[in-house]
Amino acid sequence: MKKIRALIVEDIEFSRVLLREYLSKFEYLTVVGEADNLNDAANQLESVQPDVVFLDIDLNGVNAMELIHFINNDIKLIFITGNPEFAAKAFEINATDYIVKPYNLPRLKQAIEKLNIPIDHEPKKIDRFDMGMTLTVNIMSKLVVIDVSEISHIEASGNYTKVTLIDGRVSTIYETIKNWEAKLPEQYFMRIHRSTIVNLKTVEKVTEYRNMSGLVYQKHTRVPLEVSKNYYQALIEKLKI
Repeated sequence: MKKIRALIVEDIEFSRVLLREYLSKFEYLTVVGEADNLNDAANQLESVQPDVVFLDIDLNGVNAMELIHFINNDIKLIFITGNPEFAAKAFEINATDYIVKPYNLPRLKQAIEKLNIPIDHEPKKIDRFDMGMTLTVNIMSKLVVIDVSEISHIEASGNYTKVTLIDGRVSTIYETIKNWEAKLPEQYFMRIHRSTIVNLKTVEKVTEYRNMSGLVYQKHTRVPLEVSKNYYQALIEKLKI
């Protein structure tokens, strides 16, 4: 099922968590990113490419209307705020809806129904990346274009993943390890732990560790990655060691 991709821009953590929890009730919608300031929100718009932005107008005293310059016409806007006086301005810029806090599930449902975004209920095959494909990632608050082949390994952290490049740079991305596994070229990338994927072209050697597990040593670093016993034998066979 193709889902509506939502970005949450909200500076108050409690409100952000509550909104994410409410949105999780809609099976045809998925939260692909979160931001608590304008700079991060602008970067997220580029990297996660949402269908809709749930935008708090007041971000730590900064008027979030500035973000409008980064939003193209294909992205829908739903404003959320504790201050109803912004409503007129929101509709001036053709926002889909305007929700005054505290929001609730029925009110969110009403706003989402106004989006009129077609939902494809037919499952689609995920196209895998190839090694020469370029990706745009956020590194040190800057958007950087990398090749898939530059990825050293990926580690899970909840719904986020830490992508480490061969040169040591790191990007934290709102993407699950499961989705990475489905998209990366399987002949070059492999899950070696429930929370780790490694670029097999970087592997120098694999050593046995305790309890039928192992350690992966990469060519560009001396810090090994742990291989769980569930993946150890499959890794050995794939590398033909």
